[in-house]
Amino acid sequence: MYDYSDDLEEIKANIVSAGLTEPEERTVKYHEREGDLLLLILLRRDAGYKDKTYFLTANTKDSIRGSEELQTIIDISQFSQDHILEKGTDAENVLSDIIKDLPTFKIQNKYRTQIDVLRKHLTEEDINEFIQMMKYYDKNKVREFVFFLRKLLDNILHHIAFLISEPDAEYWNPKNKKQLQAKSFIKGFKGISGAYQGLPEFDKKHHIGYNSIIQNACLSIFEITSDCGIHDISKAIDIESLNTLDLSKFTLSSLLGQICDVILWYDKAMTILTTEH
Repeated sequence: MYDYSDDLEEIKANIVSAGLTEPEERTVKYHEREGDLLLLILLRRDAGYKDKTYFLTANTKDSIRGSEELQTIIDISQFSQDHILEKGTDAENVLSDIIKDLPTFKIQNKYRTQIDVLRKHLTEEDINEFIQMMKYYDKNKVREFVFFLRKLLDNILHHIAFLISEPDAEYWNPKNKKQLQAKSFIKGFKGISGAYQGLPEFDKKHHIGYNSIIQNACLSIFEITSDCGIHDISKAIDIESLNTLDLSKFTLSSLLGQICDVILWYDKAMTILTTEH
């Protein structure tokens, strides 16, 4: 919590706590501009607040936009455009929209790292589907959650497989080289005995961090969603039948944790593969 105060000594103390130099001079500057000072303190404490903070002011065209203090912390141009809102303008409606859709805002904050990864490598549609997936999870709508979970995993694996660029690999459908056989890709290749032999060769070649933890996470998501009949939502079994399956809150929580880990791995793998290409 931050208590507004026009006491000069308290303003000075806050300026010092934010790690700013020349506190005497800045005390005069921020006197009666506690909102500007609060914004600065928040961003000094954690630059991540730039994605969570909206600044409503009547002074959007003054020094706050070009503040050197802010420029040392955040991308000032993007923050100014999207997060510094002028009172009495249409931009002010952004706050109303956020309040109307607090579940989305909370999900974006809680899973900011995963959303940033998806935004970097996929599309806004994929981000919206991730948010929708989390809404279904929070509402315990199992069928819908599992469907979007499987779709996200498939998108991630397809994206990585295409970048690896092995068109004749065994994990592609022999009748359609653009169709990934996800289970084969996840598990690797079969040896002479017919059993799968450790991690796939693509990891040994590209060193994309596809370790046993990620492999097991992908396999768990794939097999559980397959057991649920989730391949196409229009062909999936009905919600009553799905809810009779053994998908407890603990199973769903485990699936959620696994996809979050897979997304973090996806970011590392894509960084390596795009550098190669």
